[in-house]
Amino acid sequence: MDDDNDFAPQLPRPPTKNHPPSASSDLRQGNPVPNGQNLDGNYNDDDHDEDDDNYDDHGDPRMHNPVKPSPRGHVKDDWYIIELHLGYNGLTGPVPEELSELLNLLILDLSNNDLTGMIPESYSKLSRLRRLDLSSNQIAGNFPAAVTKMVNIQELVIKNNYMKGPLPKEVMKLKQLTELSIANNDFDGLLPEGLFTSLTKLRVININQNGFTGDISGEIGALAGLLRFSARANEFKGRIPKEFGSCKQLQFLLADNHFSGELPDALFDLQNLKVLDLPDNKLTGNLSPRVGNMISLTRLVLAHNEFTGPLPVELQNLTRMEYMVINYNQFDGLFPIASAPTLMGVCLVQPNEFSACPPNSSVETSTTLAYRCNLDCRDRVIHPEKYDEFSSATGPLALQWSMLIVSLVIIIAIL
Repeated sequence: MDDDNDFAPQLPRPPTKNHPPSASSDLRQGNPVPNGQNLDGNYNDDDHDEDDDNYDDHGDPRMHNPVKPSPRGHVKDDWYIIELHLGYNGLTGPVPEELSELLNLLILDLSNNDLTGMIPESYSKLSRLRRLDLSSNQIAGNFPAAVTKMVNIQELVIKNNYMKGPLPKEVMKLKQLTELSIANNDFDGLLPEGLFTSLTKLRVININQNGFTGDISGEIGALAGLLRFSARANEFKGRIPKEFGSCKQLQFLLADNHFSGELPDALFDLQNLKVLDLPDNKLTGNLSPRVGNMISLTRLVLAHNEFTGPLPVELQNLTRMEYMVINYNQFDGLFPIASAPTLMGVCLVQPNEFSACPPNSSVETSTTLAYRCNLDCRDRVIHPEKYDEFSSATGPLALQWSMLIVSLVIIIAIL
């Protein structure tokens, strides 16, 4: 998955006349559409971009009044700016403290520049701010105290910077928060206890590539509207909480850490889940046949874990599957005779410990899972041409073959 594949920046529109904003606009009512969310409530991440935090106003009319400074250099009270988009402008130097005087701001976007230093404390005056995007700069320091006082903030995007330290418990005061995107910083420590039960409006959590530790609390189940949980490249451990099963709207679950134990059964009830990406953990147990219930799944990544048992034939029920990577586990038994999802383009299943391949007809037919996964049967203990003979040997005949093999081994050992 790409780390960053943002859309082209939104450029400020020409100045407009002083007409009042439209009463029908969600943004004017203080309810901007959450990042990436379509009008039908779905989270738009068709490219599976794990760090996609673009804001789409869906045609919302914007008001960009010209700045008319007073003799003191401040914006006059009778002129105001409610949105300021300065992304991709090559800005350098400290985060400009003067912007804290724009008290009517609803959206402030300074992303993809070269701003340095820390977020000024004076930004706490921006009490009306709904979205703050300072991503992809060189901002340092601890989690900004000013942000914890922005009580109306809904979308906080400060990924791709150099911030550090723990996530302060004061962040739980941001009751309106729907998006928390702090990926690719140096935050560490435990997530504050009660984080998920305090911020129940969260729909997007992107904490990839930090140093967070501890468990993921079962309180995650309090986030009924959660669409995306991305926690890749941290130091989390313990079990994946079964309470994820209460997040019925969840579409993206990504976390390569140090999780252990089996996948909770409740996870397989998430019929809206599009991406299940849990590589490089210590997950064990079988892959449940209930995986076939995850009808929206397009991407399944379970590589480099410790799964065992046979692959369930129910994988063929995942008709939207495009990408399946489950190699470097300990899956065994017969490789399933199953059809492949029509859209599947990438499938990696080896190395594992499969003991037998399907018949040649299955391996050589383009619509089968074995063919689409480019299954290599040359090094299997039981080769394809022996599959039918072995699978038809039942009862006394199978026992006779087993006894014959054991006898031959004993004779060879004696000699």
